[in-house]
Amino acid sequence: MAMNESQRMGMAMTISFALGFVFFRMSGTGGNNGAAYDAYPDPGGAVILDNSVQRGARDVQVTDSSSNGDINPVVVAAPPPPTFMDIRVTYETTTATVRLGLSSQDSAVKQAIAVALEMPMDRRFGLVGADDIVVTASIASLTSAGQYQARLVPLPCPAPAPPQQGGAADGAGGGGGGGSDFVGGGQPGLKLPGGPHGLDSQDGTVLGDKPARLPRVILTSLGTGRYGKLAVDAMESGVKFFGGDCEPSFHVLTDDVSIVPSHLNPSYSPYREWPESGLSKFKDILAALGDEMRHADYFFFLDADVRFMEEVNLVDIGADLMGVEHPMYPRYELGWCKPDDPNTRGFCQFPYERKKESTARIPDGHGRYVKEKKYIVSNAYYLQSAFWGGKTEHVIKMFEELIPNIEEDGRNKYYSRILQDERHFNYYFWKHQNDSDINMRILSPSYLYPYHPVGFSDWVTKENRPIVVHGIGKKSGKLIKGATELFCEGTRKCMDLFSGKPIGFYGCHHVADSQGFMFEKTHVIRTASRGVPQCLDGNGVGDGDAVLLNDCDENNKGMLWDHDADTHMLKNRLNNLCLDPMVDPVKYPQAAKDMKKAPAGMSTCDTDSKYQKFKFREI
Repeated sequence: MAMNESQRMGMAMTISFALGFVFFRMSGTGGNNGAAYDAYPDPGGAVILDNSVQRGARDVQVTDSSSNGDINPVVVAAPPPPTFMDIRVTYETTTATVRLGLSSQDSAVKQAIAVALEMPMDRRFGLVGADDIVVTASIASLTSAGQYQARLVPLPCPAPAPPQQGGAADGAGGGGGGGSDFVGGGQPGLKLPGGPHGLDSQDGTVLGDKPARLPRVILTSLGTGRYGKLAVDAMESGVKFFGGDCEPSFHVLTDDVSIVPSHLNPSYSPYREWPESGLSKFKDILAALGDEMRHADYFFFLDADVRFMEEVNLVDIGADLMGVEHPMYPRYELGWCKPDDPNTRGFCQFPYERKKESTARIPDGHGRYVKEKKYIVSNAYYLQSAFWGGKTEHVIKMFEELIPNIEEDGRNKYYSRILQDERHFNYYFWKHQNDSDINMRILSPSYLYPYHPVGFSDWVTKENRPIVVHGIGKKSGKLIKGATELFCEGTRKCMDLFSGKPIGFYGCHHVADSQGFMFEKTHVIRTASRGVPQCLDGNGVGDGDAVLLNDCDENNKGMLWDHDADTHMLKNRLNNLCLDPMVDPVKYPQAAKDMKKAPAGMSTCDTDSKYQKFKFREI
């Protein structure tokens, strides 16, 4: 039933905005004319830094429908989020509520806190939260509900001279911060980690009952087989750009530790074929780094084809659990979804696991989906599994829940055709999204910006930037060791799993996901990227019939083939027929008119036919 204008305007909605560690939850009514939201109370006597507005998320709300039942999206822009946040800070006997503009520079934040607490402006200070871990005095490091203790840093050496007229604005002396914005660790004279991020400090103090320290953070990438060198490059980008406000350690998990330099802490991880390489990711990480994780504060994972492109600190990404919104499936935009285009309609719904056979199932009615063939509804996020992490205690809990789930799916021989580990990852975030004891943080696609952004919407290309880039260093699809494409010399095309069932031939695109095959020493031709390996099968196939693709069975003689090195023909040992695309215009005139509909078949072997000549070419 179509909704009229007044119905749309009165529709209730709840929207969550995430900015840094700041999570706002607001409720109100939305419509084409905007929405009214609960205002934050004025704390009185607060320091207001600025009134600038930081662009927030936008909502793709319910769509209208025409009389013919077509989907007509109505994009409703939510009003911008609040422009400030309030924190409670204490110094000695002085307590104040400080209102901070969300777009304020770090130096302005520090100055506002110092002014509100009447702290000496010629001394550096640090903030410490309830967990006794030092944080920077910046918007991204604070939470709206935070209670912070401000402590002056004893300076054993003379305080730095104030900047001269026209000197640097931020980062030199006074309330502006200086070269170090952190309290020193433990004892006077202890030197904090230095390097390109400027964290050297000779200052020291003890906050509360525990020595102050920087958070310990593990950043890792897993790359086995052809992904090994990529994983090394991913971590080198981390060394260059990540962790200016913490104590980072970088780790590469691989089956060839000889390619990993020592500063990337190589650890052995076994080679697994896809999809086990993805599905076993959580288990392999825990096996290799479990002890290190339990002694760290945070853990983050990076796919091998992901690169940091600019400086990223813990305050930019830290939370109990962090994920990145997928640029192809935005919550607040239609993205690649064009409801009237059948070729893109599949992008109108999140690719959650929907089948009840899987432990990762998310029921219909959750995520972004088409409701009653009329409305596009969004009530959750779809996350990309190429960059994620959080506090180690929460990451380990996630592993401990997902590993048994994945193993149960394996025992049941259930594999999703695509997005194996990503679907389990999304399931965990969906299941726990309302847990009050988990602070989840969803980052924008700026943190997994597509390396090839052509075709992505303005929401990706204009409202985000490449802070962390995904897809660098390799071609599209999976790099599977030993994968080959089955190339037909007569059609100049390759066998393809996406051509339908029965399978057929399609233009060669050199991607193992749909065109990858293995010709084993056991004389079977099996898929390279299916969860349950499937083999070409000639059992019961007659002359002119389509070849079969079934689960591999070592007792099935119809799955045995010989590839003649001279004639390049593929002959089945059971029926003595040869593989044939069945598009020879002489033998199959009808099929030759529309090669897209021609299945891969079998016919009487003909050494003169160029259509029966095949090569296995490495992908």
